[in-house]
Amino acid sequence: MLSFSCTILGTWEGVLIETSSNTMSFSGGPGGLLYQYIFVWIGTLCTFVSIGELASMAPTAGGQYHWVSMLAPKPCRNFLSYITGWLTILSWIATIGAGAFLAGSMIQGLCLVNWSGFALVIKPFHGTLIAWAVIMVAVLFNTVVAGLLPRVEGAFLILHVLGFFGILIPLLYYSPKGSGSDVFSTFMNEGGWPTYGISFMVGTGGLAFAFAGADAAVHMCEEITNAAINVPRAIASSVVVNGSLGLGMLVAVLFCMGDAQAALEAADTIIFPFIYIFIQGTGSVVGSSVMTSILIALAVSGTVGFIATASRMIWSFARDRGLPFSRMLSQVHRRSSVPVWAIAVASIVPCLLILINIGSNTVFNGVTSLTLVSLYSTYFISLALLLHRRLGSTIKLPCPGALPEPACLEKQTGEYELTWGPWHVPGWVGTANNAVSLAYMLVVWVFGFFPAVRVVDAPHMNYSSVVFGAVVMYSTLYYYVWGRRQYKGPVIEISP
Repeated sequence: MLSFSCTILGTWEGVLIETSSNTMSFSGGPGGLLYQYIFVWIGTLCTFVSIGELASMAPTAGGQYHWVSMLAPKPCRNFLSYITGWLTILSWIATIGAGAFLAGSMIQGLCLVNWSGFALVIKPFHGTLIAWAVIMVAVLFNTVVAGLLPRVEGAFLILHVLGFFGILIPLLYYSPKGSGSDVFSTFMNEGGWPTYGISFMVGTGGLAFAFAGADAAVHMCEEITNAAINVPRAIASSVVVNGSLGLGMLVAVLFCMGDAQAALEAADTIIFPFIYIFIQGTGSVVGSSVMTSILIALAVSGTVGFIATASRMIWSFARDRGLPFSRMLSQVHRRSSVPVWAIAVASIVPCLLILINIGSNTVFNGVTSLTLVSLYSTYFISLALLLHRRLGSTIKLPCPGALPEPACLEKQTGEYELTWGPWHVPGWVGTANNAVSLAYMLVVWVFGFFPAVRVVDAPHMNYSSVVFGAVVMYSTLYYYVWGRRQYKGPVIEISP
């Protein structure tokens, strides 16, 4: 499970993409990026320690929407749970599209580096077709060879760690190094924001995205032994391991970047500036191609995990009658025990999303930014309700050595009687950690809707707020028209 969580996160890979994007110059520069990373890492760790407490209390594939149903007051329980379920599915669908699109774009960048004539024939739909191929490969791993998925994820974990050193060592050995002042004291605000503080906060979204998805293990709970302990442990460990690797890669790239502006301008010719950094640092196209190929393989492996997670979430929500065609989507293949129809939805919808790339790269990037704001919305709702119950001292401590108890509904009050699981941060430390995580998520969520620059035109606007609002409005309307008659919350054991 640790291997699954680590490859899903892919933080150091995300750091490479972020350090070589225009966000670096628009929202803080090298120094800003480094301190943003530390801020995001601490905030993410606090968040997922609290998420781990919920996963230990109720290890279920439903995750956030299940927890919200347990924690929320009776009058708004089903509605909040329903909206949370839709937002969780939306975030993972967007993540699949983003992962496949990034893998496809890196393959295009590799072609541009090795074949100069490719620049004359490259078209937007090429990236779409390659991304579709990546999704099909991920579907293959989740269906035909699903029984081998744990071993495959283990192999990808090895590649995740060895690939880190395979890129870091050549970069540090061959590249000319910048000075400490170039890295730690260079700040930029080319986005036109009134202060460096606002510019700093706008840039946190990209790095927060590099940590998004640590809850993937939660949605695999029902396929894991001793999930109440193993899942929270895997979540927290993956944030620590990936955060450490990401920090090392970030510092190395910032010192080895050379002319930052030249690297950013290289995006016009080879799509990803980090490929330019590899070439400039190693002086070898072949070596740079090998380093880029490692990232492509890890992006594909991440997409495999994204589809596994999204399909389990769709299956779980359909099992509780939260989606149209719930009976079909909740079916599991008899031989493989794989939710085939849920996997089909988790692959077809991202393929449709990726079509947007043909018309506009910027609009597609806005849609994929939904991953962050949608996931953080579900985390925030869950942890806000947890803090409410925590302050009210309505969650019991477990008996020493006892197994985790299921949440039970008290018929007299209509509220769930909850017991902490074996993964629990007791006392005021847990309460403070819960509050810090909420404050962190609120800040990142708000600035996640901001465009990279203050003055924007239609093609460069961040449209995530529009799409996010549309999904919330649609799911709310759908709930009151149809959903409330079908969806009664997740199936939870009832006390006699």
